Amino acid sequence: NYKLILAIKLLAEKKRISEIADYLEFSSDSAFIYFFKRLTGKSPTQYFDWEIHFFLFLQYVILFISAVDWSS
Repeated sequence: NYKLILAIKLLAEKKRISEIADYLEFSSDSAFIYFFKRLTGKSPTQYFDWEIHFFLFLQYVILFISAVDWSS
């Protein structure tokens, strides 16, 4: 899901939940949190624990690379 990947990227950039929800065009912060928790099993703040920042960043990179069509 592109929105989830982008949300993880924005969280890694220390964006606020309200900024991310607005950027991704959710109707409210709680709608974004619900979406995020439904897909990851954790709220955005629980998911993005800074002790595992590097691991999550690598996960984002791997997801991004796999989503790109490199044949063109």
